[in-house]
Amino acid sequence: MGRRLPIHSLYTPMMVLTMLVAIRVAWELRTSLRPTSGLWRFVRFSLAAGVVATFLLTPVLYATAVRMRTWGQLDPSKIFWRSSPGGVDVLAVFLPNPNHPFAPAALVEWLNSLPTKYIEGLVSVPLVAIVTLCVAWRAGWVPSRWWASLTALFGLLALGPFIHIAGVNTYAPGPWAFLRYVPILGLTRSPSRFSVVLMLGVAILFATALVALTRRYPTKRRLIVTTVGALLLFELLPAPRPIYSAAVPRIYQHVKGAPNDTRLLELPVGARDGTSSIGNFTARSQFYQTFHEKALVGGYLSRVSPRRIGLLRSNEMIDALIVLSEGDDIPDDVKARLIDLGPVWIERSKIGFVVIDRARTSEELRAFAIGALRLEHVETDGDLELYRPRIK
Repeated sequence: MGRRLPIHSLYTPMMVLTMLVAIRVAWELRTSLRPTSGLWRFVRFSLAAGVVATFLLTPVLYATAVRMRTWGQLDPSKIFWRSSPGGVDVLAVFLPNPNHPFAPAALVEWLNSLPTKYIEGLVSVPLVAIVTLCVAWRAGWVPSRWWASLTALFGLLALGPFIHIAGVNTYAPGPWAFLRYVPILGLTRSPSRFSVVLMLGVAILFATALVALTRRYPTKRRLIVTTVGALLLFELLPAPRPIYSAAVPRIYQHVKGAPNDTRLLELPVGARDGTSSIGNFTARSQFYQTFHEKALVGGYLSRVSPRRIGLLRSNEMIDALIVLSEGDDIPDDVKARLIDLGPVWIERSKIGFVVIDRARTSEELRAFAIGALRLEHVETDGDLELYRPRIK
């Protein structure tokens, strides 16, 4: 029609195609919307579940109300159409258990190559459960529409805004591409966690399918249950189980014995949440905090609002330490001024100790901190060095 339409990617064409397919499928599956007894029963149970969930979430709701009253409003993260956090890969949903002793290391390597990484991108619906569902269905078992629909819905939500298969973006939008813009629902940053409900639904369907099989073949009930149980135990065997040391370095004994209002600065320093990070903070520091029980500079939370980040970086000394923790540099005149103000900042901030992780700290950051904060060495434990500001 005489107009040029530039197309740089397939996001919009695939969205249109997906919506057309969804409308066509909905037309084929259209049913009456007249209320039924089952629908009213579902509404009653939903209301009851909502009341119970509200009661159980009272501590969280109270903390949210306090935050809104203190800060004026919540600061939800911005949602972008293309670059928002993704979901799990379709292949990862049916991937064999990568923790199994017979599983090749390539499975974990592939999961870590995905944007969601191993910890967020793994689902692995048991193959034994899938086979059991198929065999029971062939034997005449009809799954519950409610549980099948719920499982399928949360499975689609777990796939994120755009469907990925074997690491390839198909550009086809899933339900989460639109639901993430709904208030309150949009606070969910990692759609891959919807896979928890997916697995719960699979467990319910698997149990009902197994019951149907044993009723269909009552004389083979013990054989069916024993065989399925043994295969499931073999598939889900998490051996060898990795064990990590929970020992706290001895240098934190000094911090533990300090006055309660003492603050600890660990370098590198920063602030981190589920989707963003400034500086280079490690949550290991907060684990050690459970031992020494002193306040930290910086930290990690699931949600850190831009206001909190702005307040933290408004302190010129902390901002400089954050910049150096990221591997960048600061101007010489700023560095000289902060070195002069170091003792005053230490006194106002009540910094009693500084821990420097030599494995993660650049020489520029280490030299600046020792000089500006007038640090004297106390003890070394492996890569961790403990310092205290020199007393006047």
